[in-house]
Amino acid sequence: MFRMHMHGLKRMVDIRGGLNTIRETNAMVANSVFWIFVVAMYEIPYPGFDNTLPPFAPHEYNLHIPIPHEPLDVHSHFSDIDPSIGASRSVSASRSTDINEKSNVDLLALGLAFPIAAVLTSIQHVSHLVPTNEAYPTAATSSVVLTRMCTLLSHLLSIRLHSQELQSHMVADAGTTEFQPSHSYLVSECTRLALLLHVFTPWRGLPPDVTLSMNILLHQLITSLQKLLQSLEFENNVLVLWIFAAGGVVAAGMPERKWFVGHLVEIVQQMGVNDLETWKMYLKCIVWHENLCGRNYRALWEEVDGKRKEFEEE
Repeated sequence: MFRMHMHGLKRMVDIRGGLNTIRETNAMVANSVFWIFVVAMYEIPYPGFDNTLPPFAPHEYNLHIPIPHEPLDVHSHFSDIDPSIGASRSVSASRSTDINEKSNVDLLALGLAFPIAAVLTSIQHVSHLVPTNEAYPTAATSSVVLTRMCTLLSHLLSIRLHSQELQSHMVADAGTTEFQPSHSYLVSECTRLALLLHVFTPWRGLPPDVTLSMNILLHQLITSLQKLLQSLEFENNVLVLWIFAAGGVVAAGMPERKWFVGHLVEIVQQMGVNDLETWKMYLKCIVWHENLCGRNYRALWEEVDGKRKEFEEE
């Protein structure tokens, strides 16, 4: 019965011309439809509503964000912002241990595929949107921000990173060619899942509850991270730290938390992260929302730091 209703809703969306067509006439209805399908992911896969992300110009809604002075590589999907916040040209900055040099990170140099890097920077853009002329946010501007975030999340759920460019092949002993996920694919897939979990976390527990779907995404992230850890090109860096931290926050109160904490201990030891402020500065290089992240990531750090000190005392 449930599947029948969901297939019926999907057909209604298709008849209307797709989810984005509904957004253009009634954004809140589109957001509600999006969330219904997210909650239902434990039962049916999310439909490919947004394989292509529609353009978005904040100035049309009396919104703006700060634009960096330094030219950057990765452009977001904001049509009037070029280039984006969050990724610099400096490859060395992404691997530097000097926290003062890490305000910008070269996401592409870390192996992240361009489509995922663009969405990541777009999510940061949405979090920085503020009303022009310092006007207090209205219900209309809040709806614009929420709708754009839902659109970005729908895009992340819709896209599939299975292109030939993101795969590598190996020749087995029998002479057959076997395609294996490339390092870039694994990094990108882990980041895609971590981004979804990062944004969904504050909404967990609100009706209709997304917890079951988040559990599925969390275990997909763990599976992808296990493959990434086996990659010959794997190395700890700021993006890996953020991915494991995002997963660790989601896994609070779950047995999976220990798995994330154990790996985070190794990462912070190798990267020289010894205090809360350094921990936060690294995480802010990727995605950070102070009001939403502060308490949860502090609790995770205290757990990681406590375990790190236990190992050092042994």
